[in-house]
Amino acid sequence: MAIMANWVGESVWRVTTTTARRDITPYREAIAHAWAHSLVDGQTPADPLQTLAAYLDPDWRWLITRCRVLGEEGVGRMMRPRSRPPHAQDA
Repeated sequence: MAIMANWVGESVWRVTTTTARRDITPYREAIAHAWAHSLVDGQTPADPLQTLAAYLDPDWRWLITRCRVLGEEGVGRMMRPRSRPPHAQDA
């Protein structure tokens, strides 16, 4: 399955899912690359974080501190529903 989205400016214009081979085939190389280079694979819980750090090159102590705080605090307060603007036909 693939999630397909079209963007117009800063807004999502249309989002849909598909399982049709004709739609997914053009993305096969990107999908294979993503599967082969997963950032979430690892022998220990720290492995994905170390892979992320190697890729983005942030300050390691800062990253560990931020992840620890996030783990203790959770993400509930960050997740807030946002109202969407009305569609043109609703106006």
